[in-house]
Amino acid sequence: MGTTAHPLDPLDAAEVRAAAAACRAAFPAGAVRFSTISLREPPKADLTAYADAAAAAAAEAAATARTPPSPPPRVAEVLLLTPATGRAHRLAVGLNTTGGNGGGGVAAEVASREELPAGTQPSFSPDDCTLAEDIVKADERVRALLRERYGIADVEAELAADPWSVHLTDAHYPPMKWRQAGGDATANGNGNGVAASIHGGDDNGSSADGSPGATAGTNGDSASDSVAISPRLMQMFLYHRHDTDDNHYAHPLDLLPVVDLHARTVVAIHGADAAPPTGTLPGTCINYHRRLLRGNKTLASEWRADPPAALTVTQPDGPSWRVMGRHVTWQGWSLRVGFNAREGLVLHDVQHGGRRVVDRASLVEMAVPYGDPQGPYPRKCAFDVGDYGLGACANSLSLGCDCLGAIHYFGVTLSDAAGEPVDVPRVVSLHEEDAGVGWKHADYRSGTAETRRGRRLILSFGAAVVNYDYAVYWSLGLDGSIDCEVQLTGELSTNTLSAAEIGPGAPTTPRYGVLVSPGVNNTCFVCGSIWPWTGRPTGWPRWRSSASRGMRRSTQLATRLRRSRRPWFQRQGRCGMQRQGERGALAARLRATR
Repeated sequence: MGTTAHPLDPLDAAEVRAAAAACRAAFPAGAVRFSTISLREPPKADLTAYADAAAAAAAEAAATARTPPSPPPRVAEVLLLTPATGRAHRLAVGLNTTGGNGGGGVAAEVASREELPAGTQPSFSPDDCTLAEDIVKADERVRALLRERYGIADVEAELAADPWSVHLTDAHYPPMKWRQAGGDATANGNGNGVAASIHGGDDNGSSADGSPGATAGTNGDSASDSVAISPRLMQMFLYHRHDTDDNHYAHPLDLLPVVDLHARTVVAIHGADAAPPTGTLPGTCINYHRRLLRGNKTLASEWRADPPAALTVTQPDGPSWRVMGRHVTWQGWSLRVGFNAREGLVLHDVQHGGRRVVDRASLVEMAVPYGDPQGPYPRKCAFDVGDYGLGACANSLSLGCDCLGAIHYFGVTLSDAAGEPVDVPRVVSLHEEDAGVGWKHADYRSGTAETRRGRRLILSFGAAVVNYDYAVYWSLGLDGSIDCEVQLTGELSTNTLSAAEIGPGAPTTPRYGVLVSPGVNNTCFVCGSIWPWTGRPTGWPRWRSSASRGMRRSTQLATRLRRSRRPWFQRQGRCGMQRQGERGALAARLRATR
């Protein structure tokens, strides 16, 4: 990264390599596995001071040879694991461009190092998800069960294993002492690693004798006096697929292996002791791939019988926005485009008309609880931002599919489990959209009409988190508005129905969830974060520095203001209009005390 990098610019490939090399050197005793390597954003006070100094230097550059201010130091925040101990670590790595330790001209030094509490798990990387699926497909017990139960012999071609984090850990998924250093397994139950029926009712997936499904070890030994290793568990929902492009979510299986990524083994298989609820696979095809549409049984064989005509978006005079690096200006708006592995797109230092409005805005969590209380499905609850990272799951956008018109794309450099940089081009798109009528008035006397068209500036990105796809759109309006829209698309993560739900005498609809296909059973909470600027605009009166009388009076007036908002019929018969006027007077008095 050159000296002209802004303090909020994401790390580049050289900085990622340098930070990873410094972290490896800090753990000489064993291998590490990286979760994320991202920029640690400087404190707000440092950023504000730098921005003000840079603006002053730019304003005086024409008249004086003022030296630009020095930016805050760049620091990489690294989350990694040591699989040999099962512990997670957070490191702060200082970066500079003076040269140095194999980072391609970037010197890196570990500034701080913290071992996180036992059991703490950083987010799963795409490499973790791939590793978990490979572990399941290589497990001989899983292979045998698939072959005996469903006749699936070629797991590479016919099996899809979706990785899910494990939440609501309890005695059935013990969070500690699952595996001991010096031994690959501990016998917590029957020792065979096979748990009870996948639809276990209240047992939530325990063994037949009431004990949790145990780890299936290679040597059966455990060292009781050794240090416990926290497992890194993933539960793997299995699906059959007829083809590499087949929509496998139409064919869920009733086996649920649990994988420990540290031990790289399957530690339990829920549902292995019960016969398939229906005796066969859900076979209805519900495909979306263009070449497989004609094989669908319940959906149309073509995308549309009457496809719409082509729609072209053009801007003959070019776009209205201007981009310099990651700084965007448009119609009085100014902002910086950030990106990280956890949140994806981040808006920094959003200003309007020269006034700071928002310091930081992003999507911080997506909770997806599935409402089936039958074990082990209560643990099917994803936190897609914290568990996997929207940025880590982001994909490159393409013109004509994800966006139309004049587009500017931003790329980003992320990292993999080995600490190597991963370049993702076109991960964020910037474009303008017509927003309909922004204002209109027709004079009935003269018959003339005046109209102003609205317009929005859109910054967007998309992420595919296993089955779900998210499209996040931040929009800025000509009227000074800021909006965020999250579109949920992709595929439902499905379950098989239990025998009680599908057998003779079963109800027409399942007791829990939604029946999306014969024999197949399938809620999202979006959490955003906006850090507004609370600074006082120029010309506004200052807050009183005296905290005694002024604060007491403000508190009393605020209390009266809240009380006055009760409906008029609760105010002893007073007229609502009078109450409204009193409220306005109180609000004015409250402002006058500031």
